[in-house]
Amino acid sequence: MTRYLVTGCSGGGKTALVAELARRGCQTVVEPGRRVITAERVAGGTALPWEDASAFAWACAEMAARASAEGVARALLEAG
Repeated sequence: MTRYLVTGCSGGGKTALVAELARRGCQTVVEPGRRVITAERVAGGTALPWEDASAFAWACAEMAARASAEGVARALLEAG
């Protein structure tokens, strides 16, 4: 299984690139931090980097571990 990691500076277009690849049919996985922030905001949680950095880091690590354990095939991983 080939995986790719997209990295770059803030504002460098990583999210736009991954979104375009997804639009073209590639399976992608959005960087855990963005997903944790979205989930915490929806749930009214506090595991946010500006409220509880430790809880946020743990939530990101757990989400990444779950994604890895699920064996995402040919995933394009965005790292922000």
